[in-house]
Amino acid sequence: LGALKTVRYEKILEDGLLVLDHSLYLGKEDFELEFEVKDYDKGKQAFETLLNQFQLIHIEPKNKVRRFFEYQAFINQSEHK
Repeated sequence: LGALKTVRYEKILEDGLLVLDHSLYLGKEDFELEFEVKDYDKGKQAFETLLNQFQLIHIEPKNKVRRFFEYQAFINQSEHK
């Protein structure tokens, strides 16, 4: 069906673990930024501050495996037109 490779970068911050996933599949690449915390409310506030600092918008992502299969279906559909 294809290969999905994810390279993960991690950075420990005061309020939690900041994670950047760089995924490559079917000639496409995407990035996902996560913030793993123990205290949800405190972590949410710290993550929102970080997003604002770099002018990023929070969009709830689909699971990377789901993105892979949806993109594969899109490619297959495009090839059959």
